Amino acid sequence: MTATKGAKRQAELLDAAERVLTTRGNANAALRDFAAEAGVRIGHLQHYFPTRADLIWKSGRSPRAMSRSPRSCASSTVNTSAT
Repeated sequence: MTATKGAKRQAELLDAAERVLTTRGNANAALRDFAAEAGVRIGHLQHYFPTRADLIWKSGRSPRAMSRSPRSCASSTVNTSAT
């Protein structure tokens, strides 16, 4: 099965978002940073991800977990039990 041109482009944009989130962290990354990393204009980025939150969620990152640190959220753990 071959991915469509749009699906490939979306994957490239998500890869760029991952790089930005890893280096800058969620709190310090703006849409212009994501667009610049991908080599596109903000409008092009918003064609695939209308909001910054959409981009971050689809990149597989939790905005809340990323808000304080540029570290990968995979290394953080969340305690979901009520204490």
